[in-house]
Formats: sequence, structure tokens, C-alpha cells
Amino acid sequence: MYVFIDESGIHNQQGVSSVVLVCISIDNLDKIQSSVVDLERKLKISSFHWSKSTWNRRENFIKEIAKENFSIKAAL
Repeated sequence: MYVFIDESGIHNQQGVSSVVLVCISIDNLDKIQSSVVDLERKLKISSFHWSKSTWNRRENFIKEIAKENFSIKAAL
């Protein structure tokens, strides 16, 4: 299991921020990593980063990576 924490907006003074905790369970990490690299190549991007991607690219990335074998839980 891998756990990630992402913070958004905590550095600005607007009073709005988010913290997300994501837990990912993967049986074969090497296969998932390879799939991500292949998907980035297919989408013609050097590396996927959510905030630097268009909504269309985000949707395409999520649709494709969701075909892989993993489970995820997120808390906002």
C-alpha cells in the first residue's frame, strides 16, 4: 500500500485550502509504473502532472489508467 498526501491552496491567503489523503493498493507496482510510462508516451507527454494538464488530457489519462489492476481510496 502506498499513501500520498496532497495540499492545495494552503500557501495563499484566500482562506480556502484542501488536503487530500490517498491510499493506493497495488499488487504489481512494476506493471503499473510501466503502464503509466506507456500511457504518457501514448498521450505524448513527458510526465503526467494534474495541475499542468488540460481537462481533456486529465480525462483521457484517468480513463486509461483506470483499466489497470489497483484500488484506491481518497479522503478530502
